[in-house]
Amino acid sequence: MSTASSVNPETGVRTYGASASKAYKERPNGTFTAAVNEGESYVFQNGAWQEWSDFLDKADTGEFVVDNFSIKLYATPPGDPVYRLYNPYGGDHHYTLSPVERDALVAVGWNYEGVGWHSAGDVPVLRQYNPYATTGSHNFTTSEVENDALVRLGCHSEGIGWMAVMAG
Repeated sequence: MSTASSVNPETGVRTYGASASKAYKERPNGTFTAAVNEGESYVFQNGAWQEWSDFLDKADTGEFVVDNFSIKLYATPPGDPVYRLYNPYGGDHHYTLSPVERDALVAVGWNYEGVGWHSAGDVPVLRQYNPYATTGSHNFTTSEVENDALVRLGCHSEGIGWMAVMAG
């Protein structure tokens, strides 16, 4: 299987295409099969999503076999950056949406490691601070039960750290 990409000079949008070659079918045991099923892979063309199966001749020509896309992704614009920092003295990593917090930690010796990911989705990641810990002082969880239990044990609730997408 090979892929190619191109950039539209007017919009700057990169598009990807996939093609199967004769080498794709020539597996050592000769048992590889593939199928293009409706409703599983789509191509965005001319401003609309279209079935990948509509673009293909479903009869095996003997030359190659075409399959659904093995990676499926539809991306939305990224949300706010989540900054990743490392404390070389304690060995902790810390994550924050706040550039002010990022800069304050860098000023006291933490290493800024860049953007870890972007906040997106509809699931809040809750952040707690343990004032009694010397390392591992922050906890991040999507569980309100865990958040509330840690607060009852003396941690400080720091609210929502960022938003996440839950796989499921």
